[in-house]
Amino acid sequence: MNRYENREAKKILFLMALAMVLAALCMGLLTIWQCGRMRERENAAVFALVEQIRQQYPQVDEDTLMQTLNEVFNDDSTSSQRTDDTYDADTAQELRDLRERYGIREDDWAVAAQEPEERRAMMLNVVFLLLAEGLIVVLFTLYLHRRKQRLDQLTLYMERISMGQYDLDLLDNSEDELSNLKNQLYKIMIYLKEQADRERNSRKVLADSVSDISHQLKTPLTSAMIMLDNLTDNPDMEPATRRKFIAEAARQVDSMKWMIVSMLKLSRLDAGMIEFEEKEFSLDEMIASGAESLEVLAELKGQTVEIAGAKGVRLTGDFRWNREAFVNILKNAIEHSPEGAKIAVNVEENGVYTAIAVTNPGEPISREMERQIFRRYYSATRSADDNAGIGLPLAKAIVERQKGYLSVDSADGKNTFTIKYLK
Repeated sequence: MNRYENREAKKILFLMALAMVLAALCMGLLTIWQCGRMRERENAAVFALVEQIRQQYPQVDEDTLMQTLNEVFNDDSTSSQRTDDTYDADTAQELRDLRERYGIREDDWAVAAQEPEERRAMMLNVVFLLLAEGLIVVLFTLYLHRRKQRLDQLTLYMERISMGQYDLDLLDNSEDELSNLKNQLYKIMIYLKEQADRERNSRKVLADSVSDISHQLKTPLTSAMIMLDNLTDNPDMEPATRRKFIAEAARQVDSMKWMIVSMLKLSRLDAGMIEFEEKEFSLDEMIASGAESLEVLAELKGQTVEIAGAKGVRLTGDFRWNREAFVNILKNAIEHSPEGAKIAVNVEENGVYTAIAVTNPGEPISREMERQIFRRYYSATRSADDNAGIGLPLAKAIVERQKGYLSVDSADGKNTFTIKYLK
């Protein structure tokens, strides 16, 4: 499972930590500089005082004077404690009186020049701290602002997706949690877009199917109605003629049934509503079953169907739908062959593919017609057969959905439809 981290937050935290380290370093350098200035002023005052004492009291030993100063300034106690501990009570009191007489309080500098330096140092420290804190606040505010912008952007994206707008670029290459959310939103958008496309395609297929069925049923339905009207309007019609009309009406009804079923199957294939099985089956059994279902139709025209090469051949796919494709091709061969013709079904197998070739004698198919013959309803424009133009497109759709190919070739007065299943 992928772990997504807030890299932007880590970056901001790093910058804030860096700002704090730099602030501490700068404050340390500032403190050193301030202490140096105060040391210079204090040393100058002390050395001036020592020089005055030497001039006025030459009998005072210089080493003793400096030792006294060092002992006083090296003591960590407060000034009042140093006064009480270093001198006797009378001397200490005199020193306190002297300090008060000159207006020097406990919290005052003995060297007056140090007071403005102290205030300047305090002001610089406060200003520097405020700048450092301000920088940290600015960084954090920028982070919150950018985060809010991204959240607002994601909210806008979701609103647009809810309105059916899927032309959004949501891919993000970063790896924080908002980028992860954005990428997941992109996946949802793609899924919804594909679903909407499928639904739109299904509605289009349904509308086209209804239109196709209405168009294709118009001719046989009109023909059947005319014959039934004749039967109704002529009760004294000769029995032979009546039987002929009834047989023709039955044929038209059967034709309409076949067309409706075929077009519905084709529509289901177009809409992707059919799942094909992947099972091994006997090709000989499938071909024999398909030929048997058309045996009556072939016998009516005195035709024979000869099968060769199918023994022992196995194929992986959907038995029922492959049989449907074969039946449509064989039915087309029977319908477009003369009476008494022989229709050959030959099976060829090699290491690359398994082929089923259906060959029938008949009217040659031109090169232009070969390119158009698998187009839906194309045959209906060139044949009086009401069923033409549906079976071959249905067979082609079934074969191609199972990674196969359907082709046609016309030579020497024979037409051959070949199905190839790749291994």
